[in-house]
Amino acid sequence: MIATGGRAFIPDIPGSEHAITSDETLELDECPKRVCVVGSGFIALEFAGVFAAFGAHVDLVYRQELPLRGFDEEVRAFSQSQLSEKVRLK
Repeated sequence: MIATGGRAFIPDIPGSEHAITSDETLELDECPKRVCVVGSGFIALEFAGVFAAFGAHVDLVYRQELPLRGFDEEVRAFSQSQLSEKVRLK
Protein backbone atom coordinates (compact mmCIF):
# COMPACT_ATOMS: atom_id res chain seq x y z
CA MET A 1 0.00 0.00 0.00
CA ILE A 2 1.32 3.46 -0.83
CA ALA A 3 0.00 6.32 1.32
CA THR A 4 1.96 9.46 0.55
CA GLY A 5 -0.76 11.98 1.35
CA GLY A 6 -2.85 14.12 -0.96
CA ARG A 7 -4.37 12.06 -3.73
CA ALA A 8 -3.88 8.33 -3.74
CA PHE A 9 -1.70 7.24 -6.65
CA ILE A 10 0.73 4.51 -7.61
CA PRO A 11 3.97 5.72 -9.19
CA ASP A 12 5.28 4.05 -12.34
CA ILE A 13 8.04 1.96 -10.74
CA PRO A 14 9.06 -1.69 -11.03
CA GLY A 15 6.66 -3.84 -9.02
CA SER A 16 3.88 -1.25 -9.01
CA GLU A 17 1.51 -3.83 -10.47
CA HIS A 18 1.46 -5.37 -6.97
CA ALA A 19 0.64 -2.08 -5.20
CA ILE A 20 -2.74 -0.76 -4.09
CA THR A 21 -3.79 2.55 -2.59
CA SER A 22 -5.76 3.14 0.58
CA ASP A 23 -8.92 3.18 -1.57
CA GLU A 24 -8.44 -0.42 -2.75
CA THR A 25 -7.35 -1.52 0.72
CA LEU A 26 -10.93 -1.18 1.92
CA GLU A 27 -12.07 -3.66 -0.74
CA LEU A 28 -9.74 -6.55 0.16
CA ASP A 29 -11.54 -9.86 0.75
CA GLU A 30 -8.98 -10.96 3.35
CA CYS A 31 -6.04 -9.55 5.24
CA PRO A 32 -2.70 -10.16 3.53
CA LYS A 33 -0.01 -11.99 5.48
CA ARG A 34 2.58 -9.32 4.72
CA VAL A 35 2.15 -5.61 3.92
CA CYS A 36 4.53 -2.75 3.18
CA VAL A 37 3.01 0.67 3.82
CA VAL A 38 4.87 3.58 2.21
CA GLY A 39 4.24 6.92 3.91
CA SER A 40 3.83 8.24 7.44
CA GLY A 41 0.71 10.37 7.43
CA PHE A 42 -2.19 9.53 9.68
CA ILE A 43 -3.91 7.38 7.04
CA ALA A 44 -0.74 5.32 6.47
CA LEU A 45 -0.29 4.84 10.22
CA GLU A 46 -3.93 3.92 10.65
CA PHE A 47 -3.76 1.23 7.97
CA ALA A 48 -0.43 -0.07 9.28
CA GLY A 49 -2.02 -0.46 12.71
CA VAL A 50 -5.14 -2.13 11.32
CA PHE A 51 -3.13 -4.64 9.30
CA ALA A 52 -0.92 -5.39 12.31
CA ALA A 53 -3.98 -5.85 14.53
CA PHE A 54 -5.30 -8.43 12.06
CA GLY A 55 -2.03 -10.33 12.26
CA ALA A 56 -0.19 -9.17 9.14
CA HIS A 57 3.57 -8.63 9.19
CA VAL A 58 3.80 -4.88 8.47
CA ASP A 59 6.77 -2.88 7.20
CA LEU A 60 6.25 0.89 7.41
CA VAL A 61 8.59 2.93 5.20
CA TYR A 62 9.01 6.70 5.40
CA ARG A 63 11.67 9.35 4.76
CA GLN A 64 11.58 11.41 7.91
CA GLU A 65 13.14 10.59 11.28
CA LEU A 66 9.64 10.49 12.81
CA PRO A 67 6.20 9.81 11.31
CA LEU A 68 3.38 12.37 11.07
CA ARG A 69 5.25 15.36 9.61
CA GLY A 70 3.60 18.60 10.67
CA PHE A 71 2.32 17.21 13.97
CA ASP A 72 3.58 18.12 17.44
CA GLU A 73 7.00 16.56 18.14
CA GLU A 74 5.76 14.78 21.28
CA VAL A 75 2.90 13.23 19.32
CA ARG A 76 5.31 12.15 16.57
CA ALA A 77 7.75 10.56 19.05
CA PHE A 78 4.94 8.81 20.95
CA SER A 79 3.43 7.51 17.70
CA GLN A 80 6.78 6.11 16.61
CA SER A 81 7.34 4.38 19.96
CA GLN A 82 3.88 2.81 19.84
CA LEU A 83 4.23 1.76 16.22
CA SER A 84 7.63 0.18 16.77
CA GLU A 85 5.96 -2.34 19.08
CA LYS A 86 3.57 -3.45 16.33
CA VAL A 87 5.20 -2.86 12.95
CA ARG A 88 8.69 -2.86 11.47
CA LEU A 89 9.84 0.72 10.80
CA LYS A 90 12.21 1.44 7.92
